Amino acid sequence: MTRKAKAIWSRKRYIRNRTAHVRQVNECRRKRAAKRRIEEEVIAGRPRPTCCEICGDDSRKIVFDHCHNTGHFRGFICDQCNRILGLVKDSPRLLEKMAKYLQEGQNVKSYYYKPDKIKRAA
Repeated sequence: MTRKAKAIWSRKRYIRNRTAHVRQVNECRRKRAAKRRIEEEVIAGRPRPTCCEICGDDSRKIVFDHCHNTGHFRGFICDQCNRILGLVKDSPRLLEKMAKYLQEGQNVKSYYYKPDKIKRAA
């Protein structure tokens, strides 16, 4: 069978068995995810909690957090907190600066920005 003929045959076979194929792929993904969760709990030495260890939210997906430099497990946190740590490049110093910025901003008298009240020169 030529390469082209085999490609056509494979495509037709896939189309005939598409739902079975999708079901098989999804089952394989579920098994892989379950195995990964078990491995993460073994590494952590404790079961996965139901809420984030940083913000305490229990409505978001809980993920395994680790240091990318050393590979050491840090905790189970929600996806949003994990993304924030990634955005600040896991820098405690940058997080402290951001917290200080927010605290100082609370003490400053400011004017509210209202775009509909701004008059523009014609």
